[in-house]
Amino acid sequence: MAFDADKFLNQTVNAPMSTSTVPVPEGEYKAIIDDGDKAISFREGGTDRNGNDLSPQCVVLFSILDDALKVKLNRDKVLVPHNIWLDVKGDDLDLSEGKNVGLGRLRKALDMNDGPWSPNMMKGKGPVVIKVTQRSDKNDPTIKYAEVARVAKLST
Repeated sequence: MAFDADKFLNQTVNAPMSTSTVPVPEGEYKAIIDDGDKAISFREGGTDRNGNDLSPQCVVLFSILDDALKVKLNRDKVLVPHNIWLDVKGDDLDLSEGKNVGLGRLRKALDMNDGPWSPNMMKGKGPVVIKVTQRSDKNDPTIKYAEVARVAKLST
């Protein structure tokens, strides 16, 4: 269903809206990579304020498999992003030693680090164990964001 901008601009709201969100608490969770359209996306590298080149990032959305957490956060699906810096050579991933370690660790946790692979092959894969941490917004330290700091193979 497409977003209707005219409907949005002309609607009347008669109730207050939330002014904050509760981030996923820090800890370890069982999760799978989401299978939605935005489960795996990329951010361009560009340059920082000082003119330094920034590497592109792969953003992988994990869906936490915890019904109690869904109830606590009042969400149908609890998604947490995993931002992975990419080492590239032109348009290709740099596969040399010590490069793309974060992506390699994710692939290994998913048993996908050997053989032919593409990022979209990760959609819906898992379960794995993720470690969720929180960081403060750089403009407002009272705002917290949850993010995946580590991914590991699920022990059986």
